[in-house]
Amino acid sequence: MRWMRTGSPIAQEGQKTRRGKRDNALKLIDVLAPSDRSRHIDAAWHLIGSRIALFLVLAVTGLVMTAWFAGWESLQSFIHGLPTMKFNTALGLSLLAMAGLSRTCLRSRSRVGVVAAQTLACLAAAIGAVTLVEVSFGIDLGIDTLLVSDPQSVLQGHPPGQMSLATSFALLLMALGQVLVIQVRYERVGRGLVLVAGGIGAVGMAMYVIEDIAELKHNGVFSTLAIHTAVLLVLLAIGFSLAWRARRCMADDDSCRSVRQHIRHSMPMALTIAGVLVLGLAATAIVTVHANRALVESAEANFRNISGRLTREVQRRTNLIVYGLKGARGLYEASKAVERAEFMAYVHSRDLHVDFPGAIGMGVIEHVQRSELDAFLADERADGAPDLRVYGIQPPGGTGDRLPDLYVIKHVYPIKDNHQAWGLDIGSQSVRRSAVERAVATGEPTITGRIQLVQDHKSHAGFLYLVPVYKNGTNPQTPQERIEALECLVYSPIVLEFGMTDILDIVDGGLDFEIFDGQDPRADNQLYDCDKHLAGQTGRIDASHYRRRMFMMKTPIQVGGRTWTVTTSTSPVFEAAINYATPIMIALSGTILSILLSVIVWALAVSRSRALALAHDMTFELKASEQATRDAARKAERLAEIARRTSNAVIITNKDVRIEWVNEGFTRLFGYGFDEVIGQQPMALMGCPTGDPDACGRIEDALTRGEDVTVELSGSTKDGDELKLLNELVPLRDDVGAQARCMLIQNDI
Repeated sequence: MRWMRTGSPIAQEGQKTRRGKRDNALKLIDVLAPSDRSRHIDAAWHLIGSRIALFLVLAVTGLVMTAWFAGWESLQSFIHGLPTMKFNTALGLSLLAMAGLSRTCLRSRSRVGVVAAQTLACLAAAIGAVTLVEVSFGIDLGIDTLLVSDPQSVLQGHPPGQMSLATSFALLLMALGQVLVIQVRYERVGRGLVLVAGGIGAVGMAMYVIEDIAELKHNGVFSTLAIHTAVLLVLLAIGFSLAWRARRCMADDDSCRSVRQHIRHSMPMALTIAGVLVLGLAATAIVTVHANRALVESAEANFRNISGRLTREVQRRTNLIVYGLKGARGLYEASKAVERAEFMAYVHSRDLHVDFPGAIGMGVIEHVQRSELDAFLADERADGAPDLRVYGIQPPGGTGDRLPDLYVIKHVYPIKDNHQAWGLDIGSQSVRRSAVERAVATGEPTITGRIQLVQDHKSHAGFLYLVPVYKNGTNPQTPQERIEALECLVYSPIVLEFGMTDILDIVDGGLDFEIFDGQDPRADNQLYDCDKHLAGQTGRIDASHYRRRMFMMKTPIQVGGRTWTVTTSTSPVFEAAINYATPIMIALSGTILSILLSVIVWALAVSRSRALALAHDMTFELKASEQATRDAARKAERLAEIARRTSNAVIITNKDVRIEWVNEGFTRLFGYGFDEVIGQQPMALMGCPTGDPDACGRIEDALTRGEDVTVELSGSTKDGDELKLLNELVPLRDDVGAQARCMLIQNDI
């Protein structure tokens, strides 16, 4: 590539060509009238402003589209919890930005840029129109998820990938405006459509910060309008308007070249403006992210706080029945024997539904050996229970019938609600029996796993809470001693759903929660689902089932010797109560301030360009004036040389008709020396007071009026010799046409 080095003929020729083009452009600028130059400067800076705005839109939409492909949810919505900019929205806005940039091209006057702008605008219009059709007729044309999926919208109950109605309408209006403005007859209509679209964006921005119109966020038209979508709509309207204003100043190729040259000269300042805008927006983004993070952390801390309250309330309500059961145990410990009527009176003395939420009764379970079952039945029937019969949960002949002992419910009250459980051998079913044996062996209150209560026909999650009662006078310490000293068990059947009624009132409905038996939440060990959002789920329940929730946490609790897991998550009430005003205000105010600062720098740059152009004009005029002065001086020198060498007498006077200069012909003709006549009046020297009064008067009038005149006049020399003179008077004027001197040429006739 040695032939391309700077000193090669080809390189030198290229440099000459570039210098020639630059010189031609400079000459073009020099010959422009000041008014044209001012208009071209304005057009150049309007184009610079337009390009900055449109490039910014293109950069943001490109970032959002990349975020959709890469799955970066934080960039789809810059503020957590606010609507996201959909992929189709970003695509449509980027097409409009490219259409606007095509109209700022100054390379030629061909229709390539116009066709490109119209094509891109039509594609954007198609995206907006298809969305309007989908929303209006409730159909899915497949365009919303053509390139990317949007599971988040599905979880939130919105159509996946579908932009808001306001966005689609603004997109369509702006695209149609871009197409129509090219046609002269529809130019005003096109500009009006673009301004309306920009107004939609402005309303979208305002609804995030002005309380009076904040309800628009819940309106179906604006509900999913992202805040950065609204900002970009406004920027597009500004960019289009600036480009159109610039195009009005470029009617021909010369004006285009002049504007292009001004843009090149202004490129450093243009880059400065773009840098100010980018730095301002970057700083705004950083501060907004930190503010949003602080808001999310505060909301999460609040969530954990009220989750703790809710979890403790769940544990308290579930374990509350233990106090009632221990009271019943105290009844046995204080008496040698507790008769049926006494136990019934104790149960009826308590308001079960109020004192022990979820408990539907209280009863007594007695451990009976199968060999002693008949004697047990005889004693109970003699104690006022003639209808008592013992039955098992499993069908006759099952495993329960082969066990050597039974755990029979001999009392349960209120009997009306629990009659079907009376006489039940709970030892005939493994879950119940396991809990009874654990309660007896440990001596601690114990709850069964989830069971179906025989007295509950609605398949609620049911449990038996058991408290063992040992014989008076005993103090068993080992499991075997406890089994041998067992008197009975007092118990309470519990329906968990009844116990959780109105529990959300303590957190103002801000949370949802589920309860699972064990530490591994699964669909088959779910005990309670507050809002039923896990209905129909199978297998393990993990974080993916809570993706539409802002926060979720799992907390293990101890209930009757078992470990339950309470899973809490945010509800729409909680998320709606989060005040995003701070990050929104930071984002909007920072964006507006960045734009205003850029506009200030832009205005200063425009003023600077105008000042430089004015200085250029003044310099050009000064140089022209100096050149004219030099030309006049050279001309005067030539005339003076001619005057010196001519034989005629030549006199030059100032505006006061006093002699400033005479030539040698004058001194020879009249006999006066040069110094003698300087400052004298020529008419006095020529003897006009004694000569022809009319001729002298004509000369004086001509001198006064600054007019040419030729007269014959008699005069006299210094020595008194008479002369007959032909006098030709010529006024000398300055650059503005005013008389500055007079030249009198005299010829001796």
